[in-house]
Amino acid sequence: VAIPTLSWIVGWIISFAGASAGAITTTNSVLVALSTVMAAIPAIGHAIALYFVIPVGILTTVVNYVFGHKELRFSLPALLGIIL
Repeated sequence: VAIPTLSWIVGWIISFAGASAGAITTTNSVLVALSTVMAAIPAIGHAIALYFVIPVGILTTVVNYVFGHKELRFSLPALLGIIL
């Protein structure tokens, strides 16, 4: 949702800059700042995966095994999915 919205905003800024000649320098600084933020998105996604998704997945798998089915045929695919 965020990336199409950012794309729409950038397109609007560029089209607005084309309408007025004085806004071109402002647009360049906005695009530079936006490209810096967009470059950080993969790093943020990996950090979320490492420090939230993987621990929660492991916790869920262990809790389901201990308090639920107690069968390895269900827990091993879950652990394999976390490892991948």
